[in-house]
Amino acid sequence: MSATATTPPRAREGREHRARARRQPGCQPEPGRATLDDRITAVWTRLVETGEAECPVCTAGIATGRPCGACGSELT
Repeated sequence: MSATATTPPRAREGREHRARARRQPGCQPEPGRATLDDRITAVWTRLVETGEAECPVCTAGIATGRPCGACGSELT
């Protein structure tokens, strides 16, 4: 008699999915391109410093504590 350890199918699928996601080239920013985090941080910094910034969604102007007048986006 022998025993074989197997991984349940759902756990195996989850690990395989995560491994594929790490290998996909789109998961890393291209050199020289800003990430979403970079862009949002820049908007927050500008809002703190001047009270106004460019909306990260539609590029209209936004002000501290107000949604974008053009698209309604809010940073909270």
